[in-house]
Amino acid sequence: MQNHQKDVFSQPEKLAQDLLKAVRFGQDSIFIQTQLSEISPQNLESALQSDAQKVAFWVNIYNAYIQIVLKQKPHLARDKTAFFTKPQLNIAGQPLSFDTIEHGILRKSKMKYGLGYLPKYLISNFERTHRVSRVDARLHFALNCAAASCPPIAFYHSAKLQEQLDMAAHNYLEQHTKYDAAKNLVGVTRLVFWFKGDFRGKYSILALLKKYQIIPQDANPRIKYLPYDWQIELDNYLGEYSDMD
Repeated sequence: MQNHQKDVFSQPEKLAQDLLKAVRFGQDSIFIQTQLSEISPQNLESALQSDAQKVAFWVNIYNAYIQIVLKQKPHLARDKTAFFTKPQLNIAGQPLSFDTIEHGILRKSKMKYGLGYLPKYLISNFERTHRVSRVDARLHFALNCAAASCPPIAFYHSAKLQEQLDMAAHNYLEQHTKYDAAKNLVGVTRLVFWFKGDFRGKYSILALLKKYQIIPQDANPRIKYLPYDWQIELDNYLGEYSDMD
C-alpha cells in the first residue's frame, strides 16, 4: 500500500487527469482530492519540471475544481471577485484560489487586470516555485471558468500538449471570430483583449488568426472585441471522452 501511495504521489499529472475524469463522469472525487492535497511540495516540484507538465497539470486542476465548487455551491458564482480570489482548493498542502492558478502559476505572476503587461508584486514562494517559465497565450483557450463563452473542457496531457493547445485555439477562434472582408473588420473574443500582452499585441493576434486560417493571409483588418457571455454553463466538455483521452 505504501509503495502504491508513493507511486501515485510521484505522478501528480495523472492525479489531475483522474480528478477531471471523475468530475466528468459524476464519480466521487474526494479520495483524489485528498491525495492531491497530501502531495509534498517537493514531490510536486520534482514531478512537474517542464512548462508542458505544469500547464497540463494546472489546467486540469483548474477546470476540475471550477466544476466541483460550483456544483456544490452554485451561489458562489454571484460574486465573481470573491469566487476567484478566495482559496477554493488545496494542492500539496497549499490553499489556492483560481486566480493564483491562472494569473500566478499559468501566467507567470501577472496582474489580473493589467491586460497582460503588468507583473504582480506580491508573490508567494509556492507560486514562484511552481509557475511556468514562459507564458503560452493558448492556455486562454483551454481554461474553463464555467461561463457560457469559455472554451470547452478537454483532458490535457503534457506529452501532447502542443498539439492539444493548437487544437483548442483553432476550434475556439473558429467558433468565436466574425470576419467581415467588406468592412475590413474582424470580431474576436474579448479574451484576447483582456490578455493582450500575453498575445503580444494586435499584430500577433492577427498572425494567430492567420495561422489557424480564420482570416486570409493577406488581410489586415481592424479588430473589434466581442461581448463575453458570463452566464454560468457547467459540464461543457469537448466531444466524447474517447476523443480527449
